[in-house]
Amino acid sequence: MEDIIQKLRPNAQIVKPVDEGVMNSVFFVDDEVFKFPREGDGRQVLLYEAKILGKLAGKMSLNIPELKAAAPDGSHIILSYVPGKMLSSEEIMAFSPEKKRLLAKAVVQSLREINAALSTEEVEQLVEKYIHWQKPEDEFYKSVLNNHTKSKYYQLYTTCYERYAQRQKEVEPTQEIVVHGDFHYGNMLFNDSEELTGVIDFGDVNIGTMVTESRQIYRLGSDIVEDMITELDNELGRVDLESVKLLAIVHEVWVLMRTEGKEPPKDGRDKLAQKLLDQWLGNNWSEL
Repeated sequence: MEDIIQKLRPNAQIVKPVDEGVMNSVFFVDDEVFKFPREGDGRQVLLYEAKILGKLAGKMSLNIPELKAAAPDGSHIILSYVPGKMLSSEEIMAFSPEKKRLLAKAVVQSLREINAALSTEEVEQLVEKYIHWQKPEDEFYKSVLNNHTKSKYYQLYTTCYERYAQRQKEVEPTQEIVVHGDFHYGNMLFNDSEELTGVIDFGDVNIGTMVTESRQIYRLGSDIVEDMITELDNELGRVDLESVKLLAIVHEVWVLMRTEGKEPPKDGRDKLAQKLLDQWLGNNWSEL
């Protein structure tokens, strides 16, 4: 990775590794961001993200990465640096009600703009071309029922998923839209006034619903999701708050299944899942 950076930016003053995600490694190189795949599928994800960013260029109110270059083989992509600071979930949850409303409005507006720039048909075609193995969230969570059957969390997962599926049957069907797919606090950038000014990481853009898109936001508090629901007024499909909560629970149980029996993840994601389930279900959730 460093050799590619040296070849492409021989006079770079700053070369700093900043993140290792599941699919790629990230370096700050002066005022640019270099992303490299960590595994074979990561190349396709980078090519996919490059296509998505190209189609969103100039069409978003929030700052997003500008695609500078993409290697044809997916060995790297170069993006512009997006200014702003990341806030912890605790910092965002401590926002005043007014700041939470403004955050909800900014998230909703970004989703409007994503859906104005990209049709579901267009995204389906790009997914099929570049990341055909990547399932929409609802389809993925259903597929988990056939996997991880030996996990100690399997029965809990089944119970939680069945509650979610039943709730979906009870409410009005949700509209399919284009979703960012990873709208969590680690991908949000704020200014000094704690206003959302940027969003990053578009490799998980896919087809979903406002319920699946709101799942990550729910981790920051149900009040922000409620503000999003009010702002949308069913514009991108009906959003049922209880469905969002149930899906958030399903996801966190899956995180525990995914990390079970492995070296504890460096980012503490398993501990966060346990903390959230304690918060949402009570301390005896493992006995449900």
